[in-house]
Amino acid sequence: MPPDDAALLNDSQRRHLGVTLSQIQRLLHEIILQVQGPAPEGLIHETQDVPAEFARRLPAMVERLDARIGTLAERFALPRREHSRYRWVRAVLGISIDNLEDTRAASLHAYGDVAPGLAGALDPELRALQDELRSMLTTLEWGTP
Repeated sequence: MPPDDAALLNDSQRRHLGVTLSQIQRLLHEIILQVQGPAPEGLIHETQDVPAEFARRLPAMVERLDARIGTLAERFALPRREHSRYRWVRAVLGISIDNLEDTRAASLHAYGDVAPGLAGALDPELRALQDELRSMLTTLEWGTP
């Protein structure tokens, strides 16, 4: 190994490599949750179609990849990235509120003719969902609303 591999990267390259490796590492751990965790109930029906052998070997494979990523991070002096769970949750709630706004009857014209009674049937329910999401957001930011 060369004496100082970290010197081979400039700051922008180091940041890019760090971001890429941290994203891969995060996704690998999300794969474990997807494969080994219970499927959520609701509008999404997840099929359990991952081969059993893959599921069995997955933790050890991810552990090896984690170790290799850790070695690279140390070798090239990659900075640890901070990931704020608070900011992530706040962003997801905000995006969800906006997506519901874009799903109201008036916005569905882009997908075809809108039935005359749709706004009265759909929009109040979407507003109620938005209100619940806003309440979650308020609780996150300020405590109990």
